[in-house]
Amino acid sequence: MENGLLRAIIIGAGMYPSDSQIMGAVEQLFSGIVTGIMHYGFLPVLASAIPKALAIPPSTSFMRSRCGNTWQSIVALAEKRMKSWEHFNSTCVGIRSCENYDCDVLVAEKGTLRRCASCRSSFYCSPECQRISWRKYNHRFRLDSRSRRFSLMTVLNDYQTRKSAIFLQKVEYIHRTGNTNYCLLMEYDSGHCTPQVTASTALEKSFSRHPFATRTAFGGRETHVVRLFPENTEFTVLLRCNTSVLLEGLMRIAQRIPRGTDVYRLEAEIPELFNQLQALAAMQVIEIYS
Repeated sequence: MENGLLRAIIIGAGMYPSDSQIMGAVEQLFSGIVTGIMHYGFLPVLASAIPKALAIPPSTSFMRSRCGNTWQSIVALAEKRMKSWEHFNSTCVGIRSCENYDCDVLVAEKGTLRRCASCRSSFYCSPECQRISWRKYNHRFRLDSRSRRFSLMTVLNDYQTRKSAIFLQKVEYIHRTGNTNYCLLMEYDSGHCTPQVTASTALEKSFSRHPFATRTAFGGRETHVVRLFPENTEFTVLLRCNTSVLLEGLMRIAQRIPRGTDVYRLEAEIPELFNQLQALAAMQVIEIYS
């Protein structure tokens, strides 16, 4: 792709925008690109190919086609993901968290943590945390590749940028059900994320894929399920947080909302509570996926 293939395809599609076979092949290519945008190793290749494809503007007929709309979306999404890729390589590669899930050490330089001599993949801040992990969580092996860590960081960034809307969903769930037995489903369709707060029981089967997943949201840990389309893959991650204030604040706000209120109209109906919710979402807390 970095040798100009993508550029040649865009030019060819612009010459024959009414050819259904050619446009069908272009759509398949675009689908593959969207799938690869979430993967660490694919982004540098795409970053090299897109400027070459943009060097010659596509034809007007191509840009007005369905493929043209998809192409514009791919370019915008690739630029966003490349910024995440650059940030990851410059600041996040050497950062890890203690893998004792009861430990509050969420961000530490890799050199300050100790690697497990048995699995060679887990890191702990102390021998005591390692013993707790072995005893309480059975120290199950999990892949900790750079690609996996980049995927987790990408999902975490999407969670943080959508936190205000997600918190509104959480308050609505707590207000409606009276409990915090929820999890967050992060659905990616064509590379774009749509978060949805749902009952933990709805995704119970997914939790078995993570050895430490909890079914109840509380201050320090929260289960998130990531679902990717069109490849139809799914994995479970655990959001770890250094404060319980967020959940306590959500519960207080939910309790103050009168019954029958449309929580999604909270900004218009009860501005004071909506502003409190926004302030809660904007709190500077450490959050990391494991």
